[in-house]
Amino acid sequence: MKSTYFIGRIGKDAEVRTTPSGKKFVTMDIAFDDSYGKEPKTRWIRVRSWRENHQKLAQYLTKGKLVNIIGQDMEPTIWTDKQGQNHIQEAVLADTINFVSIGRKGAGKTNSAAPVAAVDTADVPAQVPPAPEDKGDDLPF
Repeated sequence: MKSTYFIGRIGKDAEVRTTPSGKKFVTMDIAFDDSYGKEPKTRWIRVRSWRENHQKLAQYLTKGKLVNIIGQDMEPTIWTDKQGQNHIQEAVLADTINFVSIGRKGAGKTNSAAPVAAVDTADVPAQVPPAPEDKGDDLPF
């Protein structure tokens, strides 16, 4: 498996699903711009996670949120629709999900992305504290 790292927006609220054997997992679709080549193209990747802390976090993984995903590529799902068109669904098994905040550093400057909360193997508290406010200019660089 290949490691994957990307930032994108959640397309619809994350869902916690259950397998027939009773094991729970989180699934969501992430959109990001693929600027490889001349014309940017929006790509969609299905993200799945079996981590219990991600299941607790699912209520905060809502449509439009900017997230950073670190994980492993999964085998793509390939199918043909009724019109005979072939489709490929890329998927990633998430190890880490980071919320990303975009804040202004100053007038006329471009936005920059900075992670504000990370979820990894540690337990997620029952109440997730609000993200810290962007202070802007007090960065050391």
